[in-house]
Amino acid sequence: MFVVKASLANKALREAASVWRTYHPMEQRRILQGVADTMPYAVLWLNLKRVVLKEFGFVVVAAPSKRIYFEEPSDRSRLPPSAHAPVKEGKWREPVRISAPYAVGAADAEVEEELHRSKSYVRNAAYEQAFGRGAVAEEEVPLPVDDQALQCPDTVTKAEWDAMWPYDDLVRLQPIHAETAVEEILEGDPRLS
Repeated sequence: MFVVKASLANKALREAASVWRTYHPMEQRRILQGVADTMPYAVLWLNLKRVVLKEFGFVVVAAPSKRIYFEEPSDRSRLPPSAHAPVKEGKWREPVRISAPYAVGAADAEVEEELHRSKSYVRNAAYEQAFGRGAVAEEEVPLPVDDQALQCPDTVTKAEWDAMWPYDDLVRLQPIHAETAVEEILEGDPRLS
């Protein structure tokens, strides 16, 4: 019985393994042998999947009792290791898990709360600096939407405004046509200083 994944041709799998070996020449010898071209398809697929998923931080559970079979019964954890189907038959897969870097505790919740509190304070202080202290919430009036916001230069940030304000009178809402000659200002022109 020869097992193949319909979406992964034998040639493509062997090329992928070859690329992996090329970029990992210093890997342990047994791992390099596990992804050699001489391996049967199912074994090569399993070994390549293990090393690639490991690179991404996943944990592949290789214990025979944890294998998940494609045919019923899929859970055969009570079988002794010698009674499991061999890798070459490709009748099972290994579960993949993501390990948590740490468990969130009570101290982490306090840190998160403190971080939110300090961000809120900075945000409120910046608002008060720009617009003055807030009044009664029910009496605040939202600003109207600027209809010409997309037709004028962006002067929202300080850096853009500092760069734009001396030349604000030169900005015109006229498209540049291909037939209109555009004056080219060469380097060294006094207007650039």
